[in-house]
Parts: sequence; C-alpha cells; structure tokens
Amino acid sequence: MYVAGDNNIYRLSLTNGTATDIGNRTLNHADWGYTEINGKERFYLITNNGTLYYYEKSGLGLIGPTQAGTGLTTDGGTVVAIFMAGTNMFYNPSGTNKIYKVDLTATTPTSILFTTLDNTTSSGDGARNYLQLIPNLAVGKEVLNGTLDTNGQRIFSQGDEIKYRLVIKNSGNYPLGADDISKYTVSDQVDLNKVESMATNVVAKKFTTLTGGTGTIVNSVPVTLAYDSIGKFELTSESGKLPRLEIGERLEIEYNLKIKAYNFTGDTDNINNTVIGKIPNKQVTSSGQASVVILKPMVIALKTSNKTGQIVQSGDEIIYTLTLTNSGKVPSNNYVVKDNLLTNPGIQKPAVTVVGGTLVGDIFGESGGTVTVPAQVGTTPGVVTITYKVTVPKDYSNATIINSLNSGPNIVIPVEKPMVTALKASNKTGQIVQSGDEIIYTLTLTNSGKAPSNNYVVKDNLLTNPGIQ
Repeated sequence: MYVAGDNNIYRLSLTNGTATDIGNRTLNHADWGYTEINGKERFYLITNNGTLYYYEKSGLGLIGPTQAGTGLTTDGGTVVAIFMAGTNMFYNPSGTNKIYKVDLTATTPTSILFTTLDNTTSSGDGARNYLQLIPNLAVGKEVLNGTLDTNGQRIFSQGDEIKYRLVIKNSGNYPLGADDISKYTVSDQVDLNKVESMATNVVAKKFTTLTGGTGTIVNSVPVTLAYDSIGKFELTSESGKLPRLEIGERLEIEYNLKIKAYNFTGDTDNINNTVIGKIPNKQVTSSGQASVVILKPMVIALKTSNKTGQIVQSGDEIIYTLTLTNSGKVPSNNYVVKDNLLTNPGIQKPAVTVVGGTLVGDIFGESGGTVTVPAQVGTTPGVVTITYKVTVPKDYSNATIINSLNSGPNIVIPVEKPMVTALKASNKTGQIVQSGDEIIYTLTLTNSGKAPSNNYVVKDNLLTNPGIQ
C-alpha cells in the first residue's frame, strides 16, 4: 500500500505496519488516485495550476513524477478529492460542488464537467461519497499459450490457435450489472484478415476476488463467440450474457482463435487485439490489448527420384523421395503435401515411409496430407522426409511417368519397351552330318529399343532330340 505524507511517498506493509520512505513527492497536492494504464500501475495527481502528473510503480518503488497534461480546470482551488473509474479520473476542486472527468488514455487529457454535487465541498470527504454512485470496472486481455521468446513476446505461426483470456474486474464500490446505472459491456476487436471470425472453446468463470481464488462456471456466456463483419463481438449484462459482478468480483473468459494463412512482407507480423469494457450510463471505459508475433515458416519442398535421367521399363522399381526443409524459427504446422503420382495410368498407390514428423491423411488424395515440419534449431533446419517405391506396370501405356509435389517441377522418367529379335543359327545349316560331327549353334538376341530388356527369357529345345547330351 502506498500513502503520501510530508511531501514524501511511503510504502506501507499491511502485514507488519512498517512504513518505508521511497522518495520525495516534490509536488504539492492534496489527493491522488490509482489505476492501471496498459498494464502499468500509476498514481495520478493534479497540482493547483491544473497540471496532471503520475507516479508509476516499478518493482517495490515508484518512479516519477511524469507530466501527462496541462490546463485542467481547478476553479482556483486545490483538488481535494480524486477517484478513479477504469481509465477515467474524476476530481473535485475545493470550494466547488463540481465533479470533473479526465480520460487518461487521451493523447492530450482535458477536463470536462461531469456532474455537480448538492453542496460545495472544502475537503475530500464529501466529494468522495460520490464514488459510491460511480460503478467501476477494469478489463485486461492476455495470451496463455505460444512460444515465449527472450523479449517476452508470444510467438506463433500461421494455422496456430491463440488462447486468449479476458479479465473483467469490478474494482468499484457498486455492483456491476445490478441495474440500469451499472449495466456494462465487454467488446473485443480483431483483424479478420489475420484471424478467423469464430472464437471457440469459450469458458467463462466468475471469481469472488480480484486476484487468485477458484472460479465457478458462468453458463450465460456463449460457448462460441462470433465476430461481425468489422471484426468485433460484444457481450452485455443487459442481454444476460454477462453476469452480475459484486464488489471485488472478477469475470474471466477464455477462448481460442485460429490464425489464418495470410501474406505479409518481411519475416514477422503482429496480431493486436483490443478488449474494451464500458459502463455506458456512467461514462466509464477501460481497455486492454494483447499482442502476439507471427513468424513465417520457411519450407522448401523437393521431390527427387533414383531414376531421374534414366529410361525405365515394365518391372523396374522407382524410388521417390519428398524432402521438406524448414529454415524458419517456427514450425510449419499442418503443411500440405500433395503428390499427383496416381494420374499415371496403372500405377498402384504405394505405401509411404515418413521420417521426422507424423503424416495425417493421404498425400495421393484430392486434398493431400498434412505434416508438421519442425523449426530450425540453431543452424540445423527442421526436415521431414517421405519416401515410397513404385514398380512400372506391365504393358505400361504411356511414354513417360510424370509426377510432381505440390504442383512443383515435374519429374519425367521415360518408359521404353525393349524391341528384341531372337535368332538361332548353326554352322551346319544346309549340310548333312553324321555321327561324330560337331555342330555349332549361335543364339543372337538383338534389342533395337532404347531400354534394356531385363530378364529376357531364353529357351532352347535342343534336348528334345534323343541322345543329345
């Protein structure tokens, strides 16, 4: 807990009551207010001349002051009461009955008259009572999965699902969703060029504390969340989709959102999503943003054959090897592998052997199969190999076997039929022989084709003559 006194800032331990001086305030003021801006815990104050400052929490201490704006209305008095509602600050100058509002997220914060009190106040006590009439909420958004890099960023690749958590806290002194004054909304904005339009696996839980604890399932929140044409969904307490939150309670909504396969320049891209919580009737707004980094897998698919540059014939075996090499820093999830081998007539679908990954589906099917190609580790790329063997059919009708991987370059292997002429001759043809004469036979096999005749059958019926050895 932080308190101010004698121009100093003290950190007060709630466990033992000791106070530690963590720095001089340097600024004279009567009150300050605490809130979170983009995940930063800050204490805001207004000096008598209308200048807006904040101190920011850093570790166990505070840093600042940092000037955030000038020219705020003080009506010539001292700001004696400050109270916060999300990213809006409300304050009351002494000697007035006016409550002013400041949007702390504005580029140039200004003060507008928000309401008036029944009586003029000279201290913060009367003005602070107005806090009971202003419901307050704080919202945030975080990413629960992905690979955490050295810079603390969450890394994903296209096709991954991002698991988000929305957090809505009732940080005020009035129940949220209890009546028309405190009805609230939560909306989420995404880029539909980068993510799908339907959030799935939605789970909502309500907690009785602002942090920690065990939540209970909230069934009023839909199990899927559909984004509209501009990439936005909105839940409201008025429609019954958001539950009533008592003082000090919080609501957490977790869901998955799939990243599309989309084109972008460079090696990385960012997906930024913004959640906004509002209490419309009290002009209270809080927002939070979650950002992830998308890396491109860099996969090169190559198909080779052990018969490239050769001529084959019926009965020959051809070995094909598909090599998928990823030199990117993220895996290529569900990489599509499609081989058009079976467009060649008579070719039977072969069995495949996969090394380095798990194949899902059929690479020879209409949609192909998928495999995850691992990321490069150090200087070693991620590699998946798929091999299979094909036997050239008997009486293959085409002049070539043509096929490719993922519509890439064709591997063309000529198929030739051998053209063999078999001739048998003898040195005694046309002559008469007798016992003891020697006959020389010559078998000549001549192939006029472009392919060798493998395993050509040669059969001679010489031994059908009686007594021939």
